[in-house]
Amino acid sequence: MKNRNSDDELPIKDLVNYLMFLHAKEFYDAALLIKESKKELQRPYYAFMAFSIESFLKCFAVTTIWKGNTRNVNINHHTGHGLSDIFGKIIKHEPKLAAFLESRYESQYGGNLKEDLQKNENVFIEQRYLVPKGGNITSGLQANNEFDLIESNIKPSTYIRELENTAEFLHNTIQYLLNEYVFMSNKNNSTASN
Repeated sequence: MKNRNSDDELPIKDLVNYLMFLHAKEFYDAALLIKESKKELQRPYYAFMAFSIESFLKCFAVTTIWKGNTRNVNINHHTGHGLSDIFGKIIKHEPKLAAFLESRYESQYGGNLKEDLQKNENVFIEQRYLVPKGGNITSGLQANNEFDLIESNIKPSTYIRELENTAEFLHNTIQYLLNEYVFMSNKNNSTASN
């Protein structure tokens, strides 16, 4: 085995990055705790749920670059906050993974993953601040009643069912993929030692 010098880079591409999954899971679990508390904490719940989806999506197709023989590590992942934009990057760079996710989501939830991500595209950005950058409030907060919302064709800023379904799906699917990876690794190690 060749010794690596300090200038060498060793890129390792993971289907799912475990550390990023743990980070996303913390926000998902926090959102569930908020929901279970029965308190009227909608904005934090929506923001945490949306951020967990964003973070779960960023777990996929991550390249970790180990530099030299030190602990210097660079983690390359998809960037941005737009949920369908991040998924679009997965479609572009990992089409088989994207097709797997879309098919699995449809079979488990009867919905379209791309459409549900699009519906909640900017929930994290919209829900984390009461007044957005620039001060323009364009959500239903300006309407005097429900009929004003319908007449002005303002979409709700959060599609709750789709938000919850997508977060639950990504959490469970990544957990499944990680478990399968560990199972296959253990199976391969046990057959190699026999």
